[in-house]
Amino acid sequence: SFYATFQLKQSETEGRFLSELSAGQWSIPELLKMVEAVLNKGAQFEDFEIEADFPVIGHRHLVINARRADLTGVGLQAALIAIEDATERKELSHKLELAEARHRIFLENAYNGILVISQKGIIEFANKRAEIQFGYSSGELRGQAYEILIPDQVGRSLRRQCEEFLRHPEDKQIGRDLDVYCKRKDGSLLPVEISLSPLTVDSEVFITAF
Repeated sequence: SFYATFQLKQSETEGRFLSELSAGQWSIPELLKMVEAVLNKGAQFEDFEIEADFPVIGHRHLVINARRADLTGVGLQAALIAIEDATERKELSHKLELAEARHRIFLENAYNGILVISQKGIIEFANKRAEIQFGYSSGELRGQAYEILIPDQVGRSLRRQCEEFLRHPEDKQIGRDLDVYCKRKDGSLLPVEISLSPLTVDSEVFITAF
């Protein structure tokens, strides 16, 4: 309940203005203006986010929805306000973003060239080393089909193995015992040894190649 969530008593809440609650932490001009529009004009709003430091419970990230409600039998119009405490979700999202940023930094600065390819065969990521190895400028490989790196004349076996991996992703080593080549932007051949591994993100499978 509201009282339990914000550690307030009924006597500290009922009969008071919204702006007076929790030592004034609800006194947010934009929020008060929107609530006034709900009461006076029948407006409604959704997913309005606020951050504030509340007495006792500390810092909170809240998501607020509101609409007008007619109180049957009382003859009053009120604003029905739904409040979601999204603090933990936001903190988790922030931690995931930091982890992703650290992972990206690691990939970007890895000694080996690394590609991340979707199951449709599109290059979603290429680190600096891969761009240098294949002779492409920063960001130029992203969005390209992986086939641009496979030479026409000697790449049939490599293309076949890559296509099979895209259909059935599992860890695979290519080129350890065979002469395998990829194609640079200028058309020259680059001898390679490739490790392929599946990577699942939000139920979508990607392939890391390095």
